Amino acid sequence: MKSLRQAVILADADNTLWDTDAVFAEAQLRLLEAVERTTGLSAPSGTDDRLAWVRRYDQAIATIHHRRFGYPPPLPVRALAMGLAGAPPADAASAVVRRGARGT
Repeated sequence: MKSLRQAVILADADNTLWDTDAVFAEAQLRLLEAVERTTGLSAPSGTDDRLAWVRRYDQAIATIHHRRFGYPPPLPVRALAMGLAGAPPADAASAVVRRGARGT
């Protein structure tokens, strides 16, 4: 009788973990650019630093929002605007989650 081997397979049904990080990175950087244009404020320079900066706000929101990364799109817009004005990620996330998606 052959012995059975167990395998652990990590699968992501829509492949977002595997092949779309570049898509999300580009979208996040474009979002930052749009918020910068709208507010007239600027985030740290350098593409890698800018992406990491945006993702800190994204992670801060997802950490406390009940829908995790399924939070409403207006939240990162407001959080990034607050961040451009000097609010740290945790403070901006707390404020936008408390307020919700209305009024953006």
